[in-house]
Amino acid sequence: MSKMMRSIRVHVDGVSPECGGRDHPPFVGMRPMIRWSRYVEKWLANSWDAEIVEWSPVRGERTGTAVLRFSGGGAEEEALFAEGVQVEMLDGHRVIGVGCIQAHAAPHIRVGQINHIEVKD
Repeated sequence: MSKMMRSIRVHVDGVSPECGGRDHPPFVGMRPMIRWSRYVEKWLANSWDAEIVEWSPVRGERTGTAVLRFSGGGAEEEALFAEGVQVEMLDGHRVIGVGCIQAHAAPHIRVGQINHIEVKD
C-alpha cells in the first residue's frame, strides 16, 4: 500500500530575524512544522510536518506563495485545509512565517506526485 499525502498552496509572509524569524527566507526543500492559528489544540495533539516543494517570492525574498506537501499529521479534517484558513510555519519553537491557504484542499496524492491547485477569481 502506497503512502498518501496532501498538498496545499499558501501565501506566506516570512517573519524577519529582528522579530524572531530565520536569517534566510523560505526555500524549496525546507521542512517546517505547520500550525493552524485557529486550531492550536489540534497541532498540540499531532505534529504536522511539511516540505516546501515550490516557492515563488512575490515581494522581496520573505513573502511569496509556497506549495506545502505534508508528510505526516493527525486525523485529517477538511476544515483544516479550507481556503482562507490561517497557518503558521515553525522552525523548532520559532515562528518563521504566517500565511493563509489560497486553495481548497488538494486531493490525496502519491509520494513523488504533486497536484497544483489554484483558485481563480
